[in-house]
Amino acid sequence: MKLKLLALITIITTNMAFANSSMDYELALKELENQNYELAVHYLKQILAVEPNNAKVHYNLGVAYKNLNMPDKALDEFEKAAGLKMAGTVKPKHKRLNLNKSANLDYKQLPQTTNFYNILKERNSHWSNSGNEHQRSTQEATNHAVNSLVNNLDEFSVSSKQSNTAKKSKSQERDYLDIADIYYDNHKYTTAIIYYSYAIDLNPKNDYSYYKIASCYRNKRQYKDAYFYINKALALKPANRDYNDLKSKIAFNYKKNKKYVNINNLNKRNEVKSFAKQKSERQATISQKNYQNSEYYNNQGIKLYNKGDLDKAGNYFKKAIEMNPDFASAYNNLANVEYKRGNFDNARENYIKSIKLDKNYVEAYYNLALLYKKENKRKKELEYLNKAIKLDPFYYNAYYARAFYYKSQAEFAKAKSDLKKVTVLKKDHVKAHYNLGVLYANESRIDDAIDHLKQALNYAPQDAKLYTKLAKLYAFRGNNPKAIQYFFRALDLDPKNSNIYMELGKKFIEHNQNNKAIEILEKANSLNLKNADILNSLGLAYIGVDKKVKALEAFKKAVLIDPSRPIYHYNLSQGYLALNDNENSMRAFHNAINIKPKEPVAFIDLSKIYYDKNMFSFAEDVLKQGMALDPANEYFYLTLANIYEKRGYKNQAKEVLLYYLTLNQNSILTPSIKNKLKALGF
Repeated sequence: MKLKLLALITIITTNMAFANSSMDYELALKELENQNYELAVHYLKQILAVEPNNAKVHYNLGVAYKNLNMPDKALDEFEKAAGLKMAGTVKPKHKRLNLNKSANLDYKQLPQTTNFYNILKERNSHWSNSGNEHQRSTQEATNHAVNSLVNNLDEFSVSSKQSNTAKKSKSQERDYLDIADIYYDNHKYTTAIIYYSYAIDLNPKNDYSYYKIASCYRNKRQYKDAYFYINKALALKPANRDYNDLKSKIAFNYKKNKKYVNINNLNKRNEVKSFAKQKSERQATISQKNYQNSEYYNNQGIKLYNKGDLDKAGNYFKKAIEMNPDFASAYNNLANVEYKRGNFDNARENYIKSIKLDKNYVEAYYNLALLYKKENKRKKELEYLNKAIKLDPFYYNAYYARAFYYKSQAEFAKAKSDLKKVTVLKKDHVKAHYNLGVLYANESRIDDAIDHLKQALNYAPQDAKLYTKLAKLYAFRGNNPKAIQYFFRALDLDPKNSNIYMELGKKFIEHNQNNKAIEILEKANSLNLKNADILNSLGLAYIGVDKKVKALEAFKKAVLIDPSRPIYHYNLSQGYLALNDNENSMRAFHNAINIKPKEPVAFIDLSKIYYDKNMFSFAEDVLKQGMALDPANEYFYLTLANIYEKRGYKNQAKEVLLYYLTLNQNSILTPSIKNKLKALGF
């Protein structure tokens, strides 16, 4: 098993100096094992209040934060652990690098690596920090800086030779990998490379470290270095499928960028062609200093953008372009600023300039597609998504975006196909798995839906929304115990979400477990006093256990909060009727049926009220009124079809849905309509 996987589950044990700390530590370890990370954090912080220099406690606190999706805090703790372990073994000759997120890195901290700034320039790589040309023009300097750093690691970290035992070396390696993984997950690839290199210095036989460095370089579009490191990983594990897949992707990227790099020299990492020889005569006159300065302004712009300062960010990107008019990435980043401001014409102009400067700039095609989507130019959106995919068939973001395009056009098979490609290219893409689950659920393929949602849970075990969706699917399938189990798991993760309590309470009502429903719905109401639906459901639960006065009070509150819903007035009338208050019951009933519906839900409320009173013609009439106002709303037709079907008139039910299709020939045929027609034998 890879060292990284071990690092995620390993819990360090130690003997504490104080009895209380020892007890807290044992409790913390137990909570970590049980995945109760919030409690683990509580106990570990108590220990650190007494023993602030305990490296193992800092490490386990980092593990807890990482599992709570708090990467910044996790990173701080891992680095504290690494620093304390370093201090306890060998004192470094130079000050240890401070690579916290908030740190302003200074290349001068590294002796013998004066060009270190060039390998630290990519701090937010979901944006492009520099154009392809400029990355390649500084590649030799970057490689020199990394090699210099790796060759002199003994000055900055504890090498395996200096460690007292192999166990300590293994622990230090794990620390570096944890730190590197967090930087990688946050798209800070250059800093990740540094920490993966630290790990390699301690254990040159760990194939995973080489694989991750290769991934970093590929994401930085430095394909020669990526190829070099993936070959290192494959030399150690030649049969690894992930490694071979990455090598294929890198080779494809090489071919797309071969005008910049001589593909025949693919394996000769130290023989990179000087990009300056390939540049045009005008570009060759621009000094290296100006390139570095334009990159500096571009990087500063990215930092300001991430802080929300669009004005200053835009000015920095413009300055970068002024210093280097062929800076494709700066145009792309400036376009992002204009997009966020809502200046779509300016954004489009800059995206197009970026593409003209670099025809293989996949991100610019993708961003332009998103702009066309925002402008509702759907054909252009699809055109540029297709171009992005053609340039890089491994660019999963484009497949994901295209899946939503196909979904909007009711091409559900194509949408599912693209989402499946995303899950192949990026197995831990939670949203792709989730949306596949939703699509399958809409087609009543419940088993397939559950399968994909469970896959999403594998990568996001702390996502309450996934448990809630799974709970609803199990309820739909009739597995009420499983549904309730998943609702409770969702509440463990999100205990202040009143909507989850409400959904759970409704399930208990459906299965005549009204006392449990009351307990759950009262909790929901305490969390959200202004939700009429919670109070209405609570009233129904009270009715179920013959608590008529409490039911009446709940219905009254629901009506006060939302007087526009006929169903709340109707339930209030039923509450009065249960207490033999016929006068108020009739008044509430008239209030319900005299509401002039404005929202579709109000029309449907009224139809249900009339149906409940066996006033079928009234139910039909009110739905037809809704259809006249909104003929494209499928729910009116589905509700009327259900009423006909319940009364045994299947032909009329079928005719209603076919009439909807006649009126809305250009509309999307949703799974709900499809499934209903199929159930009616059409």
